Amino acid sequence: MQITEPKCLQNPGSNDSDIVLLPDSYERGPSRCMKLLFEDGTMVLRVEKCLFRVHRSILSSRSQIFRRLFDLPDPYRGETMMGCPVIYLQDSSAQFIHLLLTFYQPFYCRDFSHSFDLISAILRLSTKYHIRNLRQRAFHKVKLGFPSTLE
Repeated sequence: MQITEPKCLQNPGSNDSDIVLLPDSYERGPSRCMKLLFEDGTMVLRVEKCLFRVHRSILSSRSQIFRRLFDLPDPYRGETMMGCPVIYLQDSSAQFIHLLLTFYQPFYCRDFSHSFDLISAILRLSTKYHIRNLRQRAFHKVKLGFPSTLE
């Protein structure tokens, strides 16, 4: 599979020009998310049309779901890319970038003083992938921003 390098599109609300989010009309092939494409990564995650070369050990240590996925006999279906096995995930690439950045940049969401889109992405994916401490922090931020009483 050929990987094309399209012009980087900036994520709305972000100053990171190296985060690639592709428009729906882009059909050439998968694109690399340069901020999350580690030379020593041990696996490639394909989320929508974005590729992330990351470390199996980091994902396994943070998520019960990833740990169980990697324990399956052949979760990769034999496909490789950039010399690493490939796993396809059915998530939003824009949301998944936020999740991965919390793994690789410890202060990325430290105080969750970011947009609702970021908080909701973290809440949804931390629930889906069973990342308890991250989910608790996101849920706490939602409760602070949207109290259940008028006091």
